[in-house]
Amino acid sequence: NGFQVNERDTEKPFVAFDALRVNLQAMSLVKRALMVKSFSLVNPYVGIVFTEDGDFNFSDLLVKETGEAEKKEDGRKRPFLFSINNIELLGGGIDFSDRVKNVSHSVTGLHIGLPFLSNLAYAVQIFTQPAFEATVNGTLLKMAGESRPFDVSRQTEMAVHFTDIDITRYLAYLPDSLNFSIAEGLLDLDLALSFIRHEDGNPALKISGRTGLRRVRVLDETGQPLLVFPGLTVDIERAHLLRREFHVRKISWEKPEFYLERNKQGVLNLAGLVEQGEKEEKEKQDDALVGPQLLFEAAEIAVDGATLHFADRTNETDFVITVQPMDVAIKNFSTEPGKSAEYSLSLATESDEAVKMDGSFV
Repeated sequence: NGFQVNERDTEKPFVAFDALRVNLQAMSLVKRALMVKSFSLVNPYVGIVFTEDGDFNFSDLLVKETGEAEKKEDGRKRPFLFSINNIELLGGGIDFSDRVKNVSHSVTGLHIGLPFLSNLAYAVQIFTQPAFEATVNGTLLKMAGESRPFDVSRQTEMAVHFTDIDITRYLAYLPDSLNFSIAEGLLDLDLALSFIRHEDGNPALKISGRTGLRRVRVLDETGQPLLVFPGLTVDIERAHLLRREFHVRKISWEKPEFYLERNKQGVLNLAGLVEQGEKEEKEKQDDALVGPQLLFEAAEIAVDGATLHFADRTNETDFVITVQPMDVAIKNFSTEPGKSAEYSLSLATESDEAVKMDGSFV
């Protein structure tokens, strides 16, 4: 009870917990394995610091390699066997300070529950049902599911539910070469994740469910708006990430506002959003990718009530126009060669000019 280890030369805690309770079973001697009837950790805390030197505050605790390869004995060593039941982590907290990016993150109310975790032969085929709940930077995150972590298949099914994730808290990790900022934005995730390793050894990772962005404002370097929208929702039928296959039921983009401007030199404000060196590096990385061809399919794409603000300042008199509303609908879109999609477009200007189009494209 009442365990605490402080940071070196400070009173700030590095690792602490209120109570650790482990209930061992006498069967450990019979089974020649660690048998734990229950394991609970109450109010654990970890304070992690990523320093300006690029090290963590615990880096000096890690075992450093000596350069000499450890000799392996002939034959396979018997694995350490264990069965830990009724695992609970209650009320945990984590503070992470990134001094390189000058940002900090906090996790509070951490709760992890696991009925059992075992690599004994009779247990590896049984699903265990992990549950996770925590508040991360003020946002409640929940995950639950079932897994066979020690089975050869590693079969795992998880439901992930995140709401109101403030994406501005994580913008420090975007490349420095981006010449725009996201002033506001919330992310919602309601997904089902599935992982399995097939008999041939190939893994498969599948995602389905819904994800969305809300209340998004993107600004240029001068603080002027580039893109504003109240909602974007993607309904994912199935996405096989390792096969690079994405099948979407519907993409709904609600009332986006685009701000397009051509300056006196004839350059669009979108042209310099990403520095040229970064774009060339990204193209090299894309060319170097080895794997299946990307397949993206969407049964329906809908852009409702869009607005385009356009200003052309190349002439003595500025040309300014607002196109509103714009509605776009696309059906059966696919990147598969030869597949056609249907589209319809309607728009109107502030001068009561109207355009309607429909057709198909490949």
